[in-house]
Amino acid sequence: MILLDAVFINNSGGKVLLDYLVSEINSAGLDCFYLFDARCKGDYEFIAADRKIFMKGSLAERHRFYRQRGKQFDKVFCFGNLPPTLRLKAKVFTYFHNVSLLSYPSTYGLKEKVLKTIKGRLITFLSRNTDYFIVQTNEVKALLAQKGVKADKVIVAPFYYVAQCNGNGSRQESFVFISNGNTHKNHKNLLQAWRMLAERSMFPELHLTVTGNYSELVNTIEAYRNMGLKLVNHGFVNAYDLYSQHKYLVYPSLCESFGLGLIEAVKCGCDVVASDLPYVFEVVNPTLVFDPMEPRSIADSIEQILKGDHLKSTTLVVENKIKEIVDYLK
Repeated sequence: MILLDAVFINNSGGKVLLDYLVSEINSAGLDCFYLFDARCKGDYEFIAADRKIFMKGSLAERHRFYRQRGKQFDKVFCFGNLPPTLRLKAKVFTYFHNVSLLSYPSTYGLKEKVLKTIKGRLITFLSRNTDYFIVQTNEVKALLAQKGVKADKVIVAPFYYVAQCNGNGSRQESFVFISNGNTHKNHKNLLQAWRMLAERSMFPELHLTVTGNYSELVNTIEAYRNMGLKLVNHGFVNAYDLYSQHKYLVYPSLCESFGLGLIEAVKCGCDVVASDLPYVFEVVNPTLVFDPMEPRSIADSIEQILKGDHLKSTTLVVENKIKEIVDYLK
């Protein structure tokens, strides 16, 4: 029997990928038991009750589960970055998709840095308990190598799910950045760039999706809007609706394990203006890039688009390897 351990995965891109993976495992008819995060309770109704547990996101609870039931499984797939706390007889795969646990921007506050460092060291310590790490990009593979994980223990196998999107309709000559308000998403420099554009008498429209739990950032967006900048903050919204309505994705994030939003945008017909960082080029060939640490560089790239320069269209370069991942579990 297979165990899919998805404790700690309950929202954002990780949840999108989890739903896709569960669907593919179910379609393949694999003999699988599921360990889900309690915050997902109510989801996955199509899975029999005796084939799933919804568990509190707790290291202690997870450890207790492995002690009591770990011997039941032939293969284990840990989807929440963290290998088991015990060495099992089963073959163990750990899908690692949170690069900020290995490397984070200098813009992080002290509390964020301490928490990320502790979690990163825990993953390094537990790496002895997994046979393989599966990662989304060669950049993440290199970061794991810096932590002492041998190259032959790391498999690069990205996968992604993008729903049907109307990419052929008419769209506004405007920009969208669909993201939460985490520090590494770099809204601060993006907003400063928009202020610089206003100083150049340019007022492009920017659509954001920052929710109320990032109250300080929401207030900053409102303050800039009151200064005359064309900013629209939708909060939580269907991403595909925005992608299909606007022409450009601007993506200033300082670090990503994969950048699922880049794929979603291109699949929906957007061109991408993004950070000049390796994670971008692992996924797309962007229309333009900028230095994400320099608001002026971001503003210059947006100005280049607004002036109507002849620019290339963005193309997708990543391959979806979901079938390969399911094959590892057979």
